[in-house]
Amino acid sequence: MRETPAGFGRRTSIAYVPSPAALVLGRPLADGEPCPTLFRYPGPCGLADWFAGDLRALAPGPLVWMSSATWCGDSLGARWFGTLAVLQPLRVHPVRVRAGIYVGSGPPEELVWLPPSLLATRLPWDDLATVDDALQHLGGVAARERPAVVDDLCRYLEELAAMRLSGASGPGVPWLALSDEERRRRLAAAGVAPVWTEACTRARRLGMLGA
Repeated sequence: MRETPAGFGRRTSIAYVPSPAALVLGRPLADGEPCPTLFRYPGPCGLADWFAGDLRALAPGPLVWMSSATWCGDSLGARWFGTLAVLQPLRVHPVRVRAGIYVGSGPPEELVWLPPSLLATRLPWDDLATVDDALQHLGGVAARERPAVVDDLCRYLEELAAMRLSGASGPGVPWLALSDEERRRRLAAAGVAPVWTEACTRARRLGMLGA
């Protein structure tokens, strides 16, 4: 939903008051400055909590980084597992850090999962204020994709857990940011089965994933 702080205040009787911690990182929005729908990829564990109905926060700490784009360079996991749309972002009192990047705080409301196949689809986000509104556009696709994505996410987390248990050192970047070949090399060295990497490679060969 695209909304200004002034309009948000009139609609909800909630004052737009960014936290001091957020204000260290960015500038507050002017009363008449619109904030678009924002997107947050909460990481694989956070997304697993979302699918299980247990998500309590969008970030492990008090601040939540969000983007006006459905995914960006530091949220590559969204391309595999989808992301969360924060339909009423002014409820987390975001400040603008730079073009398209915001940071806010507080528990989120009106979240909806955007499946991977719709990340690049132009949807009327400016007019979608509630989950029900969004599901009119996403419901069928999200319902169809959810079982496969949940299975894929479980495999990914299983592979990560096995690597941690093996004692192997981490790569210093998100696991899915590595090439299939590099993950296979590391998995083989650690004696870990490629339960997610195998499926990822197969999907790539079938043209289901980008490079």
